[in-house]
Amino acid sequence: MFRGQLREGGFTVFADDLTGNYLASPDGTIIDCNATFLSIFGFRTRREARATNMATLWAEARAHTEFVAQIRAHRTLDPHECLRRRRDGLIIHLIESAVGDFEHGGELRRIHGRLFDKTTSQLAEHARREAEESYCQLLRSSPDAAVVSDAQDRIVFLNPAAARLLGAEPPDALLGHSLLQFYTPRDQPAEDAQPDAPLHHKLVRKDGAVVDVETMQTAIQFDGALCTLHISRDVGPRLRVEQALREKDREVAVHLTKIEKLNDALTTLMEHREQESQRLLAGVRTTIEQLVLAYLAQLKATPLGPDQRMLVEITEANLRDIASSFARDLESWEMKLTPTELQVADLLRQGKHTKEIARLLRVSHRAVTFHRNNLRAKLGLIRRPINLVSYLRTMAQPVRPGSSIGPRRAQRAAFG
Repeated sequence: MFRGQLREGGFTVFADDLTGNYLASPDGTIIDCNATFLSIFGFRTRREARATNMATLWAEARAHTEFVAQIRAHRTLDPHECLRRRRDGLIIHLIESAVGDFEHGGELRRIHGRLFDKTTSQLAEHARREAEESYCQLLRSSPDAAVVSDAQDRIVFLNPAAARLLGAEPPDALLGHSLLQFYTPRDQPAEDAQPDAPLHHKLVRKDGAVVDVETMQTAIQFDGALCTLHISRDVGPRLRVEQALREKDREVAVHLTKIEKLNDALTTLMEHREQESQRLLAGVRTTIEQLVLAYLAQLKATPLGPDQRMLVEITEANLRDIASSFARDLESWEMKLTPTELQVADLLRQGKHTKEIARLLRVSHRAVTFHRNNLRAKLGLIRRPINLVSYLRTMAQPVRPGSSIGPRRAQRAAFG
């Protein structure tokens, strides 16, 4: 049996056929079957199959009776879907076609059937539909606009966010409409668009408003067909912010240019003022050296008293030191000196003693001592082994260009 093929009463059962072939009597007795039939229903051997009635292999017992009645009435049944039951009780989906073998008197003798198991494809289709529904649920809750279009660019799915973006409520109102009607002529989606590259374009809403969007496109299977998923996001607010930032950048650049020009003008002005100051200082020095000091020299050649001569010498020394940093350093010291303290400091650096300073300033000896102590305190020399006169003379040294003599340097020099 079933070696290559089996012929009985004009019917052929192929042993190696991919469909499940069987021969059965009207009462359900299985006369023979091939290996595929055994696999479909879970039989181990043909003997085990032949010991089973076909009626028990239907999902419902009456279904077999109806099946036989149709064979008697129509002599043959075209392929149709039916539910059968494996011997382990599992319900399976089959496609069956059958032909009846009749006696000369018209009595049905045998039924030759062919079965194709589509359970796996049914399960796969069910899983696909469940996955697709889950994906649609995810897209419905997405804040981004999601539209699925078919090969003819018709909308077959869109989520609430897409309906709001396109200005349509409810979302189902746009099903079947062409997606291209929402694109401007120059922004029509290109067939060769890169799936991972965002597309920046404009969408025209149903109310005519134009929206700037960024769209990602990818090919998907939807409802068993090849479709395109469009994920779009309204980037109008971002573009407006970026435009405002660019305008601010331009304004800042203009202000920076103005500031640079003002800085250049200020630098030029400062240079001119410095040059003018140097010119004026040079004029003052020339006047002092050629006129004032010359008159003082003539005055010193005349008969003078001791105090008068001392005052002339001090005046001459101060004039010569007019470009020195002595007075400036004292004036810039953080503890400001009084006019009398400044006079005492000047006389001390000239080498005058306390008695001479008291006579010249017409104050008491104790007053000069008081001012000397104030000088040491304000110059930070209290409890430090620094000679006040040496300190003041160091401060009065001429300043070299690019250098400065301040209290700290004077302290180091006085120690030395």
